[in-house]
Amino acid sequence: MIGRALAYEDHRKSVFDPVRRRNVVPSGLWAYASYSRQNATEDGERMSNSPHHLLKGGISTTPWAKLHGGIELAYESGRETLAGTMTGSSVLLNGIVSYAIGPHVRLKASVRNALNETISMPGGPELRQTAITQDGRTFALQLSLTK
Repeated sequence: MIGRALAYEDHRKSVFDPVRRRNVVPSGLWAYASYSRQNATEDGERMSNSPHHLLKGGISTTPWAKLHGGIELAYESGRETLAGTMTGSSVLLNGIVSYAIGPHVRLKASVRNALNETISMPGGPELRQTAITQDGRTFALQLSLTK
């Protein structure tokens, strides 16, 4: 028998756009913040692998500038595992820098989990581990070509 799933999310997000609201952010910086609260249940029971609170915020320069940079801070409350234990909450600091080499070429460098926090996610029923440790600090380099 397939159970029913019910999820509730309360999400608030604000974005300051210097193109549309020059008087709010005259420096060309963008800022955003969002918060989500969810209570996911299945047949009246709380679902595993579902955080209750998600909070995210960041600031960046406009992505269309020749030199672009931004940082993001993201918080997530713990998740219940299939064994009924909880993973820890996590705070991630992410960053990006990009440079327009030419009109159709952009080089991007990013870091995820810059503080190298230890993060675990619940494992599925096919795994022996109740929680799986995720990668720490990750760097990426990307070259984008557009028309």
